[in-house]
Amino acid sequence: MRRRPAAAVIGLMVWILAGCGVAGGGTTPVAQTGSGASETDVRFSQQMIPHHQQSIQLAKLASQRSTGEFVKTTATEITTAETEEIELMSGWLQSWNVDVPAAGTAGHSMHGMLSAAEISLLENASGADFDRQWLVTMAKHLRSGVEMAKTALATGQHAPTKTLAQEIVTGQGARIAAIDGRIAQAK
Repeated sequence: MRRRPAAAVIGLMVWILAGCGVAGGGTTPVAQTGSGASETDVRFSQQMIPHHQQSIQLAKLASQRSTGEFVKTTATEITTAETEEIELMSGWLQSWNVDVPAAGTAGHSMHGMLSAAEISLLENASGADFDRQWLVTMAKHLRSGVEMAKTALATGQHAPTKTLAQEIVTGQGARIAAIDGRIAQAK
């Protein structure tokens, strides 16, 4: 007689925990909608959004602290491109019934994100020192974004996600090359 209540409790717990995966913003709804998006596609958007938000945070610092036209122009280009990409990826996540990351929720520990110490160094720098540090830091940050995009290209299934990932690889690759060129000129 005691076995039935235990089995019922275990069954209820399994049912509840299974439901948490769907309600908690997991990727199960994507498979059910027939959207053509995979777990990789969802993860790409959910991680690239905070990554782009951090790029925009760095770009705002440049608009406030930079003395160099190249840094200011690069920061403006990054803000424009990545704001549009955030809107695009947010729309995909919403259409897949998956949580869209809120601004500032990723923290500094997510792969590809700059640490609080790296951001603090920039916040405390000024003049030519700021510009040099910003270029080095932004190039590092963009490289991690390119790596994230390459993963989406290799294993993603959603054609628009793969198109965006290719645009990120190409666009950020060119931006990194320009930044690296500017850093080399300054030496």
